[in-house]
Parts: sequence; C-alpha cells; structure tokens
Amino acid sequence: MLIIPTEKRFDWQRAPVMLLFIVSANCLLFFFYQSADNDKYYEALHRYANSGFFEVEWPQFEHYLESRGEHSALLTHRNALADDNQGEVWVALLRDAGFYTFLQLRRDAFLTPAQLDKWVNERSQIHALIFSTSVLRFGLTPSELSITTLFSHQFLHGGFMHLLGNMFFLVICGFTVEAAIGPLRFLAFYLISGLAGGLLFYISNTSGSTPLVGASGAISGVMAMYVAAFRLKRIEFFYWFFMFVGFIRAPALLILGFYIGKEILDYYTNPHSNVAYMAHVGGFIAGSLLILGALLLNRNIFDFTYLEQDQSIDPAQEQLAEVYSLIEKYRFGLALKTLNALITEHGNSLERETLRYNLTKLRPDKAFLNSLHTLLRHKPGNERELALLHSVWRENPEIRHTLDTDSQVRLALNLTSPDYLTTAEDIFNALQHDKANHSALGVLARRLSLCFEGLGNAAKHKTYNDFAERAISGGSLR
Repeated sequence: MLIIPTEKRFDWQRAPVMLLFIVSANCLLFFFYQSADNDKYYEALHRYANSGFFEVEWPQFEHYLESRGEHSALLTHRNALADDNQGEVWVALLRDAGFYTFLQLRRDAFLTPAQLDKWVNERSQIHALIFSTSVLRFGLTPSELSITTLFSHQFLHGGFMHLLGNMFFLVICGFTVEAAIGPLRFLAFYLISGLAGGLLFYISNTSGSTPLVGASGAISGVMAMYVAAFRLKRIEFFYWFFMFVGFIRAPALLILGFYIGKEILDYYTNPHSNVAYMAHVGGFIAGSLLILGALLLNRNIFDFTYLEQDQSIDPAQEQLAEVYSLIEKYRFGLALKTLNALITEHGNSLERETLRYNLTKLRPDKAFLNSLHTLLRHKPGNERELALLHSVWRENPEIRHTLDTDSQVRLALNLTSPDYLTTAEDIFNALQHDKANHSALGVLARRLSLCFEGLGNAAKHKTYNDFAERAISGGSLR
C-alpha cells in the first residue's frame, strides 16, 4: 500500500535550496563514488574463486555462524551450496568483517604451514578490496557502529531504484517542510532523523553484520515532519492499494500513526526482508518529536502563513481532468457536454478547443464546423501548437470554402515558416483565385516574399514582392 501526502504544490518562490543540495549530494555520491563498487566486488570474487580458500574457510564459517546462534543464516547458505550457488555464500562470507577476524585468530588451526603465507597475503588483499566498497566502508554495520557511519550511511544507496524511490519521497515532502521551518533547521532535523533511524536499527540487532545504507530513516523523519506540521488538520493524500487509486482527506497525525504501525508490523511479519523497517520507525519518531518539540518551544519558527495557504487545484483543471476521465470511459457525449460547460465558465484555450474539435469530429455537424472554425482562428503560441493547426487544416480541405478571408489570411501568416510554407502558398493562391480582399492578400504576399528571400529563392521573392507592391499601390493584381 502506498500513501503520499499531496497537500502542497511545488513553489519556486520558496526555492528549496537545502533540499536540492541533499538530493544532489545523494545523486553525485551514487553515480560518481559508488559506481566503482561493482568492479571492486567482481575483482574480489574473481580472486577469491581462483584462490581455493573457500574449501578450508567454509567449515570455519559454519562454526562461526553456529557460535553466534545464526542458525537461519547457516541453513540459507547450506541450501545455496546445495543449489550450486557458491557465489551467494562467497559474498556473505567476504562481507562479514567479524568472520575475517575469527579466521585470523584461528588460522594456525585450519591452515598448513604451506598454505599460511599465501593465505595471509592474498586473503588480506581480498578483504581490503571488499571493504573499500562504499557500503562496507561507510554503511552502518551494527557490530561495527561508529559516529561516522551514523551519518555517512544516510547518503549511500544500494542501487538505482533504491536511490530513485528515496529521492522521490524526499522531494514530495521535503520542499514543504523546508518552506515551513527554513533551510538550516531542515538540514539539522533531516540529519538527526537519519541518526535516530540508524540508532534504532542498531538497537534492534546490535550484533548484526549487514550494513544499513540509504536515506530512508532521514526521509521517514521528513515525512513525519510534514504531517506533524499540519497536526490534526485534514490534508490531502494520494493512495494506491492494489487496484484502488485515488485521493483522500484525513487528519495528518492519524496518517503518521498508520505509517509507524505499518512499519512495525512489517518488521515482525517479514523478518528476512532486506528493508530496514526499524530505521524507518526511528526516523518517523524522531521527525515527529522534533517538529512537535519545536512547536512547543517557539511557534514563531514556523511559517504558518505558508502552511495554512490554500493550494487547492484550479477548478478548471479539475473539470478538464473530468473530461479526460469521461473520454477514457468512452462517454463522449457527456465529455463534450462537460467540456462545453468548462469553456463557457472559464473561457477557451487551444487545448480545450482542440479537445472539443476531436470530440465533435466523431459526428460531423454544425457543432463540429463551429469548433473547427474557432480552432483555426487561434494564434499558436509555440511550434507544437503551430503543427497542430497545420495538421487540422490539412485534415479538412473542404473547410476553406466556409472560412472567411481574414481567418484564412491569419492562418497563412502563422504558417509562413520553412516547414509549412507550401501550405501558406496554397492558401494564398486559392484566395487570389477567388479574388479575395486586396489589402489582406498584400500583407500575406509581403510575408511570403520575406520568407523566400530568407530561403534564397529570388524568383518567388520577386513574384510575391511585386504582388505586395501592386496591392499597396492599388494596381492590377492579375
């Protein structure tokens, strides 16, 4: 189940400077620092596979896991070996710093004098290579807890999708929190939430050897700050539960309680998951306490004007969304009726008129003709809109006989660009054949003359320029 707060919309007038810094730091570290990790892993595994050390280390690894009471992990590794999946076991064995220390203390007991020198030299190099990777060097490993890793793990990720998911939720909630409490306080609360998430992850498994990486704890804190800032105010959330998708409004703190409860439930019902649920819970709790504590100490640190500002969706946009929804359900008649009401109430635009044109095109009648005329009279604001008008004109050649001269001239003037010059000429020639208004044709001829001059077509430049001169002087146009 996915629930995302959507009460606030992005506002560049309150640029989220610190949020952008945090997102950039995470992305840069992932793409430019962590990108070397895979090569280090593959080299270490290749060297270990060729060393022959696994045959003598595996019995020691079994003994090591049994002595630590990690029977479930031992069973998993034995099953992997039974399935001829040695690589999975090698990774677990090489990533366990405690096991390497265990081997060093017992090396005289399981290695012969002939094996010892080779093992000491090569195994130390393999170990150093593995532990130079970002996850093992700066990830938070409970059995190797340090102040450095309590902070550094927050800026590392286990893969691209891990990074993408975390940054998505950080941006969704972060810009609102930063706007409400300020950039420096946002950074401090963000880091403290991540630290709290790391500490709870450590407390839940103090002897664990699996490192924690990711901004999830800090981001959970930001999400908690988001809803705690609104407290019992009913705010908007987007939800996705299997096939059910939509928006709900609910008191913010109720959703915070739901988040924490869900993470705790998942922690106990999915014990073998690689998701750090306790880090999420720690971040949630820290974020909510930080924001509520700040409220109690000094209400002035919050920008309540921003928090209470109504950023409801534009009613016109809601009606337009309803039109598209009806089209998706093939209810074209009701979609057209809703669109007409929207245009009457909120005015027309090229997007709305194009939509009405496409709906009335299904049943060509007077409504279709009116929509087509209105659409072709629009002044395009960009290249995409110009291409649309050109396409509509070419699709309906018969419309020329029902469209007035001024509208045709305006359309041709819009089309006097290299991509659509042939169509502009066609309109000019047809109007000239119909002996249309001289001054209007003179303006169009002047524009065509300039276009062909720019294209280096001297003959056409002269032809249209002469026509424009005669139109202006009132001479014969034949």
